[in-house]
Amino acid sequence: MIYVGSIYTIKDQNEITIACDFTHGDYRDTLWFKTDLENENKLSLNNCDSFFVILVLYALVNKVDITFKDPISQRLFMGFEDYILPTLLYTNKNFIPIKISHNGLSKELYSEANSIGTAMSLGVDSFFTVSDKLNSIDTIDVLTLFNAGAFGEKGGTGARKLFHEMIKEVEKVAADLNLPLITVDSNLSELLDFKFIYSHTFRNLACVLLFQNIFKSYYYSAAYHLKDLKITNQSTAGSFDLVYTAGLSSNNLIFKSSGLFHNRLEKTKVIALNEKTFSHLNVCLITTDNKNISEERINCSKCKKCVRTMVTLDLLGKINLYRDVFDVEYYQQKRANHFGDILYMNYHMKDLYAKEIMEYMQLKGYKKPFLSYYYLIRRACLAIIRKIKR
Repeated sequence: MIYVGSIYTIKDQNEITIACDFTHGDYRDTLWFKTDLENENKLSLNNCDSFFVILVLYALVNKVDITFKDPISQRLFMGFEDYILPTLLYTNKNFIPIKISHNGLSKELYSEANSIGTAMSLGVDSFFTVSDKLNSIDTIDVLTLFNAGAFGEKGGTGARKLFHEMIKEVEKVAADLNLPLITVDSNLSELLDFKFIYSHTFRNLACVLLFQNIFKSYYYSAAYHLKDLKITNQSTAGSFDLVYTAGLSSNNLIFKSSGLFHNRLEKTKVIALNEKTFSHLNVCLITTDNKNISEERINCSKCKKCVRTMVTLDLLGKINLYRDVFDVEYYQQKRANHFGDILYMNYHMKDLYAKEIMEYMQLKGYKKPFLSYYYLIRRACLAIIRKIKR
């Protein structure tokens, strides 16, 4: 049995840490979240919702029951009972049913919660959410950035370093958009042995649940179009957006999925109308300590995510608008090679986003560079050679 104690706070000159201790037999540890001290009045400290989300997953991974000392939002608890746990048990054969005990469910509402938030990771999905909600009744008025696994699913000093470097970049976007930015650091990645691709929704939305005193709703950017969602025991967390956002909502904080009805190419078309993306779009797979990173641009212009995005912008006639973030001269030199990469990703890697690009080219009658077929064959042959050498 895991016993979860009451939450408590620790303040220093600039930050406030929200933490709780838990025990599992002789093992004792602490889960914590840390944010700027100026966010203290935004925190909801009358429930343990954020800790509930992460530590129930921890209990599932360790196949043990769990009990909580502090109240849990009633809607969140019922969401786990009705949606989250059945889905996790259905899709993960390593999990077994566990018992969750508590000292009471909270019906508390936060009357001052009027903000609408979303994450800003500088990628296509997050920029789409902000752009799509401009001038709507659900206009985004708060941006967030969390160290919850995206910078390294095992956490640690390396992930924390990347997180703090990313804060500097996102602060520039927030300033350009004239929006406040809330950041949260946490040790949840060090504690939770559950791959990020299967748990990112829980990790990120647990951080949001700290701020029920300001958020009435929060948009979580979907990675896939609704038609591409597949429910199997191999599906990643993105396939369960509709289930997870419903199950993780609390008494007055409603999570919503954004972008379910747009594919990646359509999202790129939308964000290309937002000039803020011209100098801030960052889709790169390569970390900032990689030799491929240019000091002049934030994208390496070589990894598969960069290639997919640059080809998409090329097809949309927008590539030259992004010279501040991509090496467009290098792209033009390697253009046929990059189209060959898209062909390879589509035919051999079954890449969903490459497939969307191919379908768009066919729909618009766009002719691929002739040499792209040479690069397709060349890359396929190299892959076969590498496989033989193994």
